[in-house]
Amino acid sequence: MKQHVSIEKGTANTGAMDFSRLLDAPAGKHGFVKARQGHLYFEDGTRARFIGFNFPARANMPDRETAYRISRRLASMGVNVVRLHAADAPPGDSGWSANPEYPLIQYDSGNTRSLNPAGLERFDYWVYCLKEQGIYLHVDLLVGRAFLAGDDLDYPYPLYAVKSSSHLNETLISRQEEYASHLLCHVNPYTGLALIHDPAVMTIQIANEDSVFFDVEQRRNTPGAACYRKEMQRRFNHFLLAKYGSAKHLKEAWTHNGICELEEGEDVEALSVRCGKIGDYHQPMSVPPGERGSARYADFTEFGIQINRSFYGRLIRHIRSLGAKVPIATSCLLTGAADIYSHADGDVMENNAYFNHPAPRTDKGAVYVQNLREYVVTDPRRQTYPAFEPRSNLTVQASCGALEGKPFLLSEWNEYGESPFHSSSFLMTAAYACLNEWDALIVYCYHTCDDHRKQKADEIRNIMDCWNDPSLIFQFGVMASLFLKAVVKPAINRFHLVYKSSDLLTQNQDHRMPHSVLPLLGKLRTVFLEHGERYEENADVAVSAGFTSGLDLTEAKHAIVYEHSPYLDAFGTNKNPLPIRERYPDTNVEGSGRTAWLGDRYMVFPDIASLTEDYHYETFAEWTGRALKRWGLMSGESGLSGAGKIVSDTGELVFDPQEGTFTVRTTLCEIFSGRIGGRERMIDLGGRFCLHLRNEKMTVSLLALDDRTLEESGHMLLAAVGSSGMDGTVYDEQEDGYTAVKLQGKLYLDTLEGTLRRLRGCKGEMHIWVLDAYGNRLRELAPGDEENNSYTMFEFTGEDACGCYEITVE
Repeated sequence: MKQHVSIEKGTANTGAMDFSRLLDAPAGKHGFVKARQGHLYFEDGTRARFIGFNFPARANMPDRETAYRISRRLASMGVNVVRLHAADAPPGDSGWSANPEYPLIQYDSGNTRSLNPAGLERFDYWVYCLKEQGIYLHVDLLVGRAFLAGDDLDYPYPLYAVKSSSHLNETLISRQEEYASHLLCHVNPYTGLALIHDPAVMTIQIANEDSVFFDVEQRRNTPGAACYRKEMQRRFNHFLLAKYGSAKHLKEAWTHNGICELEEGEDVEALSVRCGKIGDYHQPMSVPPGERGSARYADFTEFGIQINRSFYGRLIRHIRSLGAKVPIATSCLLTGAADIYSHADGDVMENNAYFNHPAPRTDKGAVYVQNLREYVVTDPRRQTYPAFEPRSNLTVQASCGALEGKPFLLSEWNEYGESPFHSSSFLMTAAYACLNEWDALIVYCYHTCDDHRKQKADEIRNIMDCWNDPSLIFQFGVMASLFLKAVVKPAINRFHLVYKSSDLLTQNQDHRMPHSVLPLLGKLRTVFLEHGERYEENADVAVSAGFTSGLDLTEAKHAIVYEHSPYLDAFGTNKNPLPIRERYPDTNVEGSGRTAWLGDRYMVFPDIASLTEDYHYETFAEWTGRALKRWGLMSGESGLSGAGKIVSDTGELVFDPQEGTFTVRTTLCEIFSGRIGGRERMIDLGGRFCLHLRNEKMTVSLLALDDRTLEESGHMLLAAVGSSGMDGTVYDEQEDGYTAVKLQGKLYLDTLEGTLRRLRGCKGEMHIWVLDAYGNRLRELAPGDEENNSYTMFEFTGEDACGCYEITVE
């Protein structure tokens, strides 16, 4: 039943919804965060996991009351990390900018080479409040900075959104080192420590969403950006000359089947050879090896890897020279193999992922979304796309950035509320993060405001500010418990996606195919072979990336093998003379040459291109499921069922996109999310209760609050979230596949309708309280009549404007 709700951004939770017990204040009491054995640990050996929010731009310079109230609010939700994001943003009237009176950088001086005392004072107090509550800090360096003419730049133009330029220009790099020194070495008068020496810092990120391989297409042709693109071309030509020695040798290398890729007027000695194409927020796909354009792509990619690694290596050394003890991250938003590899010199890996992310269209009256859809019915085996793609499953998108041996942080993620039923994605992502043993989940974003009083609690006006999104906020404490306490078991099996060095110089459009299913079954990590072509690690299954031929997986315990190209190199000059099946002779037991050959150790796809049309990976997933069963890595119901279910190897997570449901079954928490269709659906909750749901769609979770099993717990939280959003929202489908979403009306939540039954034989007096948005008890539900002495029943009519209920058994 639709009920109007109101959620204040600065009111702390209490009672059963107070999850500050998950925190151990103040932040830093266990010593500095360290990267060890592929995960984050505190100095005292305690495993460290983090969950929280991004706070962008002006949100990092709040007034004192706002800093105090919101830090307490966050702690009560179970938040133990805040990403201090884009504090370097230039001033603006509102939103994603700095308050003109309190920017962190002294922009009104005509340059950006000093910090603003007024903004810095607010920033310091915000850091102090977070630390006192037990909330750690993810510190970003380069994000939104606008370089000005007064910065003594090499070109006479200001520069904003410096992606790619920031990595190769000496002056821009030195300005970044200068800013890092100022920000990290300034002593906070409230904590008595500089950030560089504060154990409350979780990690330091060098640059947000930044790489030589992509930029912001909308700003690509500004005068400033054009100058740096020309500099990149000069640098690329010098790279080509150093590699080939002459124009003649370059021409020979770029000629295939008698056709040279160099175009009329291109002369490396005149520095006029064009760079390879760069993407819009992602590394672009390449043509197959041997086709026209593959040589330019390969050489530009090799050049880009060098530039990225050189830049990040220099900044890492600079930050370490300042005295940094915590892990350093390079960047985030990683998609392509070369982009991922060239960001791997940091101590941790980070990535970003979004579902139903708004498109960059200018219309103040609407938000535009491409192919608006529901998360729980989006089948990753049919709907996984290659680029920065907000139509793909969040776990699938993010997992390509997870490398073997390094902690993995999901530094930005969300499903924004354009689709009314969007509650599934949050608990699903947290559950799969546990399965894959990720180390941090940081939602984007809490708000872009510096005053907690400025935005209405019963309206959503900025879709990317999620502080009062009922679908997220009413479940956040459950999600925090799930992740921070590792309530979901880690995977039994470890999968390695393996790249050989030549794979890095091309980029196949189906590179996410293994991610479309493997991280939903077990723990997936990427491995780069820097020397040689033989895989010698000990994962349960090694999977070939297959961009080029020749990877040797014969020493793997088990291997899934395919090749997108017959060439041994990205230039398409040398074909592998040995057919793939002859390299893996143990594949004559099952299958046929049209699909796959499956044996006791290996599975080979002889023609993978025939199975990947339009990014449909059902056949790959089906045969992967068969192989895992044959090899004894999936037992019972785990794996892929003929009915379309994807069941984790632990058996705890079941995703059925065809039916539109997702479930989690653990001893401490039970979750159901998905479509009910108006019919009554019975949900088993821990063997002690069953809930008969009557809503159209609903996400329900039952969490033990006393660390006892659900069968024994005396204190539980029942969270129930259906559709939510603004009740007057208008959806206007466009001819080009986009939907214009116009937010109107007031905030609502589809509340729980159904019957909770406690099975006979369960001892103790049971009470259920309706809670307000912050955990205060509003009223107690009266039990209904028992049926044949078999059940104690409680009726949920949907009339309470409530997303959470407290259950006690005395």
